[in-house]
Amino acid sequence: MKYKLLKAIEKFSKHDHLCLIYETRSEQFETVVPFIRIGLENGEKCIYSADDNNTGEVLSAMRSGSIDVESAISNGALVIVSKKETYLRQGYFDPDEMIGFLKESTESAKKEGFSALRTTGEMTWVLGGEAGTSRLIEYESKLNFFFPENDCLGLCQYNRNRFSPEIITDVINTHPLVIAGGFVCKNFYYIPPEEFLKKEKKSVEVERLLFNLIDREKAEEALRLSEEKFFKAFHATPDAIVITRVSDNRLVDVNEVFVRRSGYSRDDALGRTTLDFNLWANTQDRERYLTTLRGQGSVREQESQFRMKSGQILDCLVSGETFRIGDEMYILTIIRDITERKQTEEEIKKYRDHLEELVKERTAELENKNKDLETMIKGLVGRELRMIELKNTIEELEKKLGERYEK
Repeated sequence: MKYKLLKAIEKFSKHDHLCLIYETRSEQFETVVPFIRIGLENGEKCIYSADDNNTGEVLSAMRSGSIDVESAISNGALVIVSKKETYLRQGYFDPDEMIGFLKESTESAKKEGFSALRTTGEMTWVLGGEAGTSRLIEYESKLNFFFPENDCLGLCQYNRNRFSPEIITDVINTHPLVIAGGFVCKNFYYIPPEEFLKKEKKSVEVERLLFNLIDREKAEEALRLSEEKFFKAFHATPDAIVITRVSDNRLVDVNEVFVRRSGYSRDDALGRTTLDFNLWANTQDRERYLTTLRGQGSVREQESQFRMKSGQILDCLVSGETFRIGDEMYILTIIRDITERKQTEEEIKKYRDHLEELVKERTAELENKNKDLETMIKGLVGRELRMIELKNTIEELEKKLGERYEK
């Protein structure tokens, strides 16, 4: 949960108006300290208005949260103030005067070279009963006009143990983003200031409640459809699929194809690791798969062998993807059986090799016959030449005999 909260805090930016509703000091500082630290890292000026905790407690929490407090204070990036320096500067509280102070502070921070002003306040100051404190919720609503127009973001801290449910309800209604229970929530109960500050507030609230009810039902229906699609895809695929928790390598889900093909029931598989039942025929394949996942976040069609419960070894292509749910990382692994394909390829290779042997033998046979034919042709040609030569010789002798008879 802390990891998810930290990632959400990292996404906060100028123009955001947030509230933190907490019950314990540890819950408070788990949000506020990273909020300030990230602001300092972003080159923003940070103002912290302390009240529920004293300045020493706030600075101690910041030091524990890896903030170089002394350096940040000395260069003007971090300022710790009290309610009398901010909300009650005039001795009473006036929403418009306080918003004017925030505007001046934002402009001053920009002139000093900071990228924005990041401010947070412990809102228990309002419980002191000073004049004007009854206008707190008016102030919170009007801030939603201020933040979108200025390079500033603010986090209002509310100790749930010290404020009434009615106040907390109004606080929720006036903040677009709410942090509670370790989650940053996009607030569908939020009421924009142009509606919240109207006199006919109740009728507007009815409209918004109905809109939120319908919108939430649509969101839940979309989620149900998404879950249904995943369930169907998970169990209808022809490939075996397993989901593994990264922290302990234990299987948290397997599909029906895995059960049918491996011979292990869901009860056999869930809560165990693949090493427990020697699923990987070659542990080096497993290490190569996990190493690639750690480095790249995914694997595509790594050829590996898997051992079934029966002892049969299957040739497979394994693909995988990492994903996160909350603070936990998981691996979705898809195992495609290519045993028959491999066997077919081997058979084809055998036939091809056999055919090549037959071709070689036939070629050698033809070459030998060609040699015999060539020898025969050479013999016939030689004989023909000798016949021609003999004929010429006879003709020459006959000619000579004829000449002799004539004499």
